[in-house]
Amino acid sequence: MQVVPKTAGRDVFKLVKNRSGEPTPEYLFDPARNIDAGTAYFYILKTRYLKDVRDPLSKHYSMISAYNGGTGNVLKTFHRSDRKRAMNDLNRLNPNQVYWALTNKHPSSESRRYLQKVTKFQKEFRSMR
Repeated sequence: MQVVPKTAGRDVFKLVKNRSGEPTPEYLFDPARNIDAGTAYFYILKTRYLKDVRDPLSKHYSMISAYNGGTGNVLKTFHRSDRKRAMNDLNRLNPNQVYWALTNKHPSSESRRYLQKVTKFQKEFRSMR
């Protein structure tokens, strides 16, 4: 999984593992630890940084986008400088509008494409059942 040591890795160590510092490359190259850290970061996104996103599908889209480009950039998609207003604006939209904003207005073109790719692959995996 993609876990940047200085950002997501620090959050995982501090907020989930009750450890100081950040994971080393060796720590993150261990498959079990890498998956554990990545899923712990998703837990942080869901229960801390994006906990106020009310609609489950909007939260899903926001978490995917935040995993790639950070929660701050997700919120900047909805309001440049006021996080509380950004959350209120996000919550006023339906999930399709949230998806559109995150794939068209997000500050990072990489994150815009990432959300599109992940949701496309999710649909493909669901159709394989």
